[in-house]
Amino acid sequence: MAIEFILPQSLGEWLAWLCALGTVLVGLALMFAPRKMLAADDLQLVEGTTAGLSALRGPFGGVYVGFGLVVMMLHPQPLLYLALGGAFVFAVIGRIIALVIDKSWGPTVIAGTIAEIFAAFFPIAYVFGWIV
Repeated sequence: MAIEFILPQSLGEWLAWLCALGTVLVGLALMFAPRKMLAADDLQLVEGTTAGLSALRGPFGGVYVGFGLVVMMLHPQPLLYLALGGAFVFAVIGRIIALVIDKSWGPTVIAGTIAEIFAAFFPIAYVFGWIV
């Protein structure tokens, strides 16, 4: 069984597909430049340990790369886009919890929240036909 690679054909497909591509790019940055990604988010490692780098490279970077690549390779599978959008919906919920409970209203948190709102919206909009 051969998998045929199909590029997106409509605006809605392109926006959803680009969210998957963005997920892959963020994942690659987490895997190969975790210190720079930490600095960009105003985060830091605990001195004397590299466990945080391992967490960024594996569970965060690896999952982002794997999930995004599968969505891109198996395009156009609406359920995969729904899963991608749903994952980002819960990322946004986590950000909102952080904004309310932790009072983390910094510019990087706001920018991340906005990016994740788009990453949630476009795949879901494609699936439900809101953007054709």
